[in-house]
Amino acid sequence: APDIGAQEFMVDFGVNRLESPTNECTHTSTEPVTVFLRQFGDIPFTNIKLAYRVNGGIVRYDTIRGSIDNDITYTFNHREDLSIAGSYTFKIWLVDNQDDNPNNDTLTVVRVNKASPVVDFSFTTGCAKTAIPFTGSASVAIGYIDRYEWDFGDNTVGAIQNPQHIYDTAATYQVKLRAYSNEGCYTERIKAVALKATPEALFTITDVCDGNAVSINNQTRMTGGTGTITYNWTFGDGTNGTGINPTHLYPRPDTFQIKMTATANNGCLDTTSA
Repeated sequence: APDIGAQEFMVDFGVNRLESPTNECTHTSTEPVTVFLRQFGDIPFTNIKLAYRVNGGIVRYDTIRGSIDNDITYTFNHREDLSIAGSYTFKIWLVDNQDDNPNNDTLTVVRVNKASPVVDFSFTTGCAKTAIPFTGSASVAIGYIDRYEWDFGDNTVGAIQNPQHIYDTAATYQVKLRAYSNEGCYTERIKAVALKATPEALFTITDVCDGNAVSINNQTRMTGGTGTITYNWTFGDGTNGTGINPTHLYPRPDTFQIKMTATANNGCLDTTSA
């Protein structure tokens, strides 16, 4: 029973909302028109007749066949062309409904096709542990590009148009760039970025007394791949050397800094000193 002062409608079906087209920025030339109909009353309807028109244009009629007791989502047989940027006013109504409450038999809503950005980016592939430059580009027919969002595929992000990013490990990463217009519309572009394996240069030494050769324990390894490595050493006394674990005899007692550069056969390198 209704509350005191309320009006009860036993026969009442209403056009509740427009499900499609949505409020997204970009629409196509074949947009489905889908409405949600609400059963407000207690009496089922048979063969509900629906109609809609866009911007005061051609009226499209459909009939939902059968007996309908509950809420229903219905898609019209005709599809609408909303591919041109602009505003579209949809008017949807029940035809010859003759229910107890005509106030909810008609729905008028606006859908807008806003321009979405055209997005692309380029990069120069290289080695892990070195800066990879990314160049983003975006344009929009109406308005301007408001911001950029990068996802570098290694749980890190960026927010400038042309960033540089260093990857710790060689692998193939799915990099995504989103560009947003001032209307809040965005388009994204995803590309695979493959990084070459890079040596992780590491060695240890033990101090020795004057007159004894210094031995080097080379612990360099390849990260994210395999390959051969060559080594170049600078011993800090004006002399150089090669090899994996060289030894070196210094001419005098002093403190010297040893520098090692490990270069893989793919051209990637890393440098460390001790």
